[in-house]
Amino acid sequence: MPATVVYSQTLVGICVSMWDVTNIFKYAAAQFTAIWLSLDNNEVPRTSAFQKSFVQYLIWEAKGAGQLLLPDMRQHDTGPNPVLNNLQAVRNQMQDLGNVFEDWLAHKMADGEEALEVMARLEALVDDLHDAIVAAQQLLDTDGN
Repeated sequence: MPATVVYSQTLVGICVSMWDVTNIFKYAAAQFTAIWLSLDNNEVPRTSAFQKSFVQYLIWEAKGAGQLLLPDMRQHDTGPNPVLNNLQAVRNQMQDLGNVFEDWLAHKMADGEEALEVMARLEALVDDLHDAIVAAQQLLDTDGN
């Protein structure tokens, strides 16, 4: 199955791989679920008219720019081979995931270094306290004799 060409409101063709389509449906389902769950937490009455207007709103949103339902998509280079198109999309997604993971790991390492410095300062304070307790105990022992 070749990559599908989807036309935006400006009639510019955008090639969408099956990987992108899968992500779009996953994102749309997550958005719909989040909206529905947030409505469950509200005090809004769930009449059939409300449910009908909610579905009409989603249809209206999907017919418009679709910003509610569509995630940001990366433009992929496409060719005649759909397998290579999907592999390119997967490679790009994995690269993005790797970049996010690298940033997360750098933040965690910085947090760990900061925690290590704080622990070293606390250890020095505890050592000083221990030395003071030992010195006080020695003073008490020599005064008692």
